[in-house]
Amino acid sequence: MEQDKNINQDPRFTPWKRHTLAGNLYFDKKQITRSIEHYEIAICEAITLINMVNSGRAAVAALLASFHNLAELYAQQDEHNLSENELAKAHNIINALLLNEQSDAQEEALRWGKCRAKIALLRFRQLHHNTI
Repeated sequence: MEQDKNINQDPRFTPWKRHTLAGNLYFDKKQITRSIEHYEIAICEAITLINMVNSGRAAVAALLASFHNLAELYAQQDEHNLSENELAKAHNIINALLLNEQSDAQEEALRWGKCRAKIALLRFRQLHHNTI
């Protein structure tokens, strides 16, 4: 199925991948501001992918990965409130997207993403409830 195409095989994901990799590179170099910029652009690219076509789970996974990258960056900077906020944003954005009319496949992908986002948020809260 076209919509389940692997992120690495679908050229529509190239801008998202480029910003994700740049964010990772800057994070490894301890250039936090530049890393944040690229992760935020990756989030925008992922939202564009979700809205573009019936992109299925791949685009939803890209969105979740982008928010998780940003949340992890903040967690490693001991900014646990900011980290939790990024995980909550992922959940909220997917909820908002579910309010729009979707194909059955796209709705299933978004519901899958909503579940993953909620689990990540709950795990984070469980691990960091004393640090927030």
